[in-house]
Amino acid sequence: MKIKTIQSKTNGSDLIEVEGIVGAQTPAILPVFEKMIPLFDNIIELGTSKGALTLLLDHYRKEDSNLTTWELNPNITDELVKETPTIDNKLGNVFADNTVGEIRKLIQQEGRTILLCDGGKKHLEVILYSQYLKPKDVLMCHDYLDDENEETLHQANRFQNEVNWKFASECTWTMISKHIKKNNLAKWRYEEHKKIMWGSFIKQ
Repeated sequence: MKIKTIQSKTNGSDLIEVEGIVGAQTPAILPVFEKMIPLFDNIIELGTSKGALTLLLDHYRKEDSNLTTWELNPNITDELVKETPTIDNKLGNVFADNTVGEIRKLIQQEGRTILLCDGGKKHLEVILYSQYLKPKDVLMCHDYLDDENEETLHQANRFQNEVNWKFASECTWTMISKHIKKNNLAKWRYEEHKKIMWGSFIKQ
């Protein structure tokens, strides 16, 4: 698989390019996801977008796992991703009742599930789907900022500078902490994942 680092034409951030498809992820994600994704049997991505991360997930996952990805916009995902037979591409609104039911069934199926919230309303995806996880399942949210206190905010700014990340955060601890606690989730590999702009939580 051809993976390289490029710079965003918008703000100069370092981004990944996978098989010619640009993805809004820091290249620092690569070694972290390479060792993490094979831990899971069911991989669910909310927000396919062009599909660069989707291709990475398909590349890193173990052979007998399942990968399903949802996208709302029918015109954004690259044809390479749509035509990859090992990727189950779904089109729909992840907040619509019928889609919620379908995703809930996928989460509840046998095996360990990871749910990656990376759509247009990441914090709302976390709030909605955190209630459906099984014990040891993991939920992650992209463009994450730990704003719990001044120390974590300072740390987040340092992490962003270290990986040349200049995009605004879309999901914060303040936005989701009430629901993380309510649904009995705990921080999981939290410090490592904050460095790549992901929040990560495990069902107790």
